[in-house]
Amino acid sequence: MRISQGFWPALVASFCLLHAAEVQRVPATLGDRMLELGLLRLSDRKLISWPDSAIRLVTESVIAGPELNLSARLANNGVEPDVGAYSLFYELNPQVTKVLAIAPDAKLMLPKVLPGAKLQPMLADGSHLIVLLLDSDVRGDLNDASARLEKLAEGVGQLPATRFNSAQEQSSVVEQVHDLANWYEHIATTGRQRKGPPLNRETLQQLRDEAAALSSLIKPYVDGQTKLGAEDRAQLGAIHQDVEREIRRYDDVLSGVVPDPDSRVCCSVVVTIRGDPALVDHLRVYYTLNGLFRYPPPGPIPGSIAFTELGSGKSVTLRAKNYKFWAVRTGDPNHLVTEPLMAPLDATPDKKPTRVELEVLPQNPNNAPKR
Repeated sequence: MRISQGFWPALVASFCLLHAAEVQRVPATLGDRMLELGLLRLSDRKLISWPDSAIRLVTESVIAGPELNLSARLANNGVEPDVGAYSLFYELNPQVTKVLAIAPDAKLMLPKVLPGAKLQPMLADGSHLIVLLLDSDVRGDLNDASARLEKLAEGVGQLPATRFNSAQEQSSVVEQVHDLANWYEHIATTGRQRKGPPLNRETLQQLRDEAAALSSLIKPYVDGQTKLGAEDRAQLGAIHQDVEREIRRYDDVLSGVVPDPDSRVCCSVVVTIRGDPALVDHLRVYYTLNGLFRYPPPGPIPGSIAFTELGSGKSVTLRAKNYKFWAVRTGDPNHLVTEPLMAPLDATPDKKPTRVELEVLPQNPNNAPKR
């Protein structure tokens, strides 16, 4: 890789560190991106206190060249090549879908550290690197959620058979809750180790929100005496389906290979509504992540987002995840007039839209979709 001398649109990260002693993480910004910086001692892989406050994080514009070694290039720039650095690299280069497929003449933006006098020799001799810590607030929430889910999984496993409608249901519920607790523990652990696949902030927030929904669903069940209702079992299955989709990416991370980026806005969805045109023209489609859907009231449905236009045949472009779609009357978002429909979205080479067809339910004053 060589630096292109023709352009240097550097973004500068700045922070104020008045008392560096004992501080292991310092806040910074790169453009409008909030992050934290850590000083990593390579001999024991520990974050240590900062020697001084003189450091800048910038971006440099480069040409990929015929033999791009992204990890080595990041390290040469003073940056630890881990999940944080890769995540930032993909944010700076949204056109990249796979590092191995980058063309030699491709223009790239890379993060680079400009150290102060005390830090410069520590980076120059290869004994230290700067760690880029992205979305620490959400990852902290996921750590807390993992601990809660571990306890809830233990509680579910200890429930007597009388708390389930059948032995098959008991086996399914216990297995799904234990799967989810193990998956969230893996996500939390790899995050603390700065390993695993790059996850954008939206994915991390969705994982956090589904963990919260799961805790809200399971804790009253463990603490109470009732059986798990059909709607609760359906939501448990949906959360399991969503997180299983995300956890597969952890299996694809190979040692020594730069992992692929997280899913991006890629998938067009066209939603049609079958029913009386006089009614359909005044309906608005909503969607949310599959595992967050619950029938209202009470409302609103967690994470629900409305289409900007009314009626049938409207479209939206989303990330490749599992979503649930439904339609409501304008001004009455808590009463569904169609059955909700789940649609798993995946990027396709032909970029054809996914088509979702909703059907208006028979209308009566007390009408509600079956649960």
